[in-house]
Amino acid sequence: MSIIHIKRIQSALTKLYGGKIDQSDIPSGVSDADREVMFLSRALSAYTISVLSEAGEEAAAASVTDGFDDNGIDAIFFDQARSVLYVVQSKWIANGRGALNVADCKKFVDGFRDLVSLRLDPFNQRIRSREAELRIAMYDSNVTFVLVTAHTGEQGESEHVTRDLDALLSEMNSPEDVVSLERFGQQRLYSAVSGHAQRHSISLDIMLHDWGCIEEPYLAYYGQADAAAIWQWWNAHSRDLFARNIRNFKGSTDVNASILGTLSQMPQHFWYFNNGVTILCSSVKKRPVGGSSRDTGVFDCQGISVVNGAQTVGIIGGIGKDVARVPESARVLVRLISLEGCPEGFDKELARATNTQNRIEHRDFASLDPNQQRLASEMRLDGKYYAFRSGDQESSDEDGCTLVDATIALACACPEMDLSVQAKREIGRLWENIEGPPYTTLFNDRTDAKELWRAVQIMRAVDKALKRPCKADLPRAGMVGVHGNRFLLHRVFQDPQVKGFRDPAQDLNEILDRVDQVTEKEFTGLASYLEENYPNAYLASFFKNHQRCRAANSALAEVGQKGEEGGRDGGDGGTQGTLFA
Repeated sequence: MSIIHIKRIQSALTKLYGGKIDQSDIPSGVSDADREVMFLSRALSAYTISVLSEAGEEAAAASVTDGFDDNGIDAIFFDQARSVLYVVQSKWIANGRGALNVADCKKFVDGFRDLVSLRLDPFNQRIRSREAELRIAMYDSNVTFVLVTAHTGEQGESEHVTRDLDALLSEMNSPEDVVSLERFGQQRLYSAVSGHAQRHSISLDIMLHDWGCIEEPYLAYYGQADAAAIWQWWNAHSRDLFARNIRNFKGSTDVNASILGTLSQMPQHFWYFNNGVTILCSSVKKRPVGGSSRDTGVFDCQGISVVNGAQTVGIIGGIGKDVARVPESARVLVRLISLEGCPEGFDKELARATNTQNRIEHRDFASLDPNQQRLASEMRLDGKYYAFRSGDQESSDEDGCTLVDATIALACACPEMDLSVQAKREIGRLWENIEGPPYTTLFNDRTDAKELWRAVQIMRAVDKALKRPCKADLPRAGMVGVHGNRFLLHRVFQDPQVKGFRDPAQDLNEILDRVDQVTEKEFTGLASYLEENYPNAYLASFFKNHQRCRAANSALAEVGQKGEEGGRDGGDGGTQGTLFA
C-alpha cells in the first residue's frame, strides 16, 4: 500500500470525527502538524470502536481517553447491553512505515492490568472520571474484554510484541476466554473506510440442503448448511458476523466445550443436538442453480447478521486453521430471514426473542428429580417455600429459597473446593446430569430439608457481610468480595465455628452470630494472599480456575493452622483491625 491509502484513511477520519474529538488538553504551544497527528491518533481509536461495537460517532468520540498519563490506553468503550468492554491503543504513523513497538505494547499491557484491577491512580482524569462505569464492568463476571491495537503502518507487529500480547491473553484467559484481541493495521483500516468491512454489509452465498421456504408474513428459508461452509464464514468475517446479536462469541466456556465435543466426536449427531443458527438478511434471493429442486439451493444473502447461534458459528470457525479439520458429515440447521417487507424494529425484536424464548436450561432437568419435590414438601411442612422449578414464584428470604440458593449453599458446604468453584464458574453444570455426580453429591435421598435451609441461612449471612462497606485499606477489596464470594463461603463453611451446622443440636442463631467474625478473618487472609501472589490477576477469572482456587485454599488453610497453633502457644491468632462497617 502507499501514502495514497494513508491520505484516504486520514480523509475519512477527518470527515467522521472532525470537531468531535476533545483536544482541550493539548497545550497551545503544540505545532499544527503535531496537533493534527494527535487528532488522527485519537480519531483512529474512536473509529475502531465504531467498527467493532454498536457505538455511533458521538459515543465513539467520547470514548477517547488518549492524553498525558493515559497509561497506554487511548480509548475505553463499555457496551453494557452486550457486556463487552473495549480497550484501545492507537498510533498514527504518517509515513505508513512501522507498527506497534515493544515500548508501546508494554505500556498497553501494564495499563490493562491496572485497569482490570481498578488501580486507577496511574491514569489521567479522563479515565479516573469513569471509575463508576469501570467498577460496573469489573464487578460483573459476565463481562468480556476486547483489546484493540490500531496503527497505520504496513508492517506487522514484531515477534516481541506478539509474545507480550499472547502472554497477556494466556494469563487472562484461564480457565475461560474473557479477553480477545483485534488488530487494525493499514490494510484492515483501508478496507474498513472503503466500505468493504463495515458492519451490516456482509454478503454471502449460502448453500442449504433439504431446504424449505416460508413466504408469509415475511420471507424466510431454512435448511441444512455444511459445517465446513460455516467455518469459511467465520474465517472470512469473524465477529463481524454478529453485529445485531445481543450475545457475541464467548470463546472457551463449558457450554461451548460441549458443542465442540459433539462436533469432534459425533459429527453425524451435530444437527440433532444443536439448536442451529438464525441469520437476518437485508435481502435473500434464491439463485437459479438447482432449479426448483429442494435437495440443494444456493441463496444470495445481503447484509447478513447471525442473531442466534453465535457460539455454534464461533466453535466451528475456531476448530482449526484448515477447513479440512471440520468433519464432512457435520451439518447445522440454518434459518435465513429476509428483512424486506418487515416492520420497523422487527430485527431487534427477533434478535431478543431468539436469544430468550423457549430456552431449556439444565435447572429444568433438575426439577424432574423426585428429591426436589420431596425437599419442597418437607420445607412446606416447616413453613418455608422452595422454588425449584423455572417459573416458580419466589418468596422473601425469610420465607424460603430457590434451587439456585440451595445448590450454591450445598456446593460451598462440601469439603472439596471444586464444587464451590463450579458454582461460581457455571452453576448449570451442577444440574447437567441428575443421575450422577456432581448433582447427586448435593441432592440425593439423604439430603435433608432442614440442613439445606441452615446452609442457605449461612450463605445469606456471608453474602450480607460481604456487601457491607469495607473500612480496611485492602487492595481490590470490593472485587475480592464480589468475585471471591463463593470461595469465601466455602472457607466459612469449613471453619470449626461453622462446620457443625448440620448438627441439629447446635443452635443456628449462635452459628450465625459467628459468621461475621469468620467472614472477616477469611476475607482479610484472602485479600492479603491475592495481593502477595496475584497482584495483576483478573479476579473474575481467578475464582473460576480450579487449580488456582485449590492452591489458594491450601495456602490459607496452612496459614490458619499456624495461627491456631500460635494462639495455643500464647500468640495472637486473631485478625487485626476492622474489615466491615
